[in-house]
Amino acid sequence: MFRIWEGLVNFRARAFGVMDGDLGLFARRDVFEKLGGFDPLPYMEDILFSAKMRRAYRATVLTERIFVSSRKWHEHGFPSTFATYTLAYLQLWTGHLGENNKVNSHQHSCAPEAHENL
Repeated sequence: MFRIWEGLVNFRARAFGVMDGDLGLFARRDVFEKLGGFDPLPYMEDILFSAKMRRAYRATVLTERIFVSSRKWHEHGFPSTFATYTLAYLQLWTGHLGENNKVNSHQHSCAPEAHENL
């Protein structure tokens, strides 16, 4: 299941420029700071940052393989983690990330204007 998901998110990154931290997101420090860094969100901060990068720069998806931690996927299981992130995407796209924060079991405050950065 993980390899299928890996293929899908790599396709999404190459085809649409939507990159998340699970893929290994790299940026030079000056670019990161110029774009305002990550938004203060419990989830989706990497997606919003990749959107800022897409608007300002031409992003490149490397062909080299890197290894990133799949700890959260293994700890919570694929179905649960997938459902959590699907809900987070829906909340982000509809402007409701952080409202009645069902996505995150921890207490976090979310910037209500964050979805406008997409």
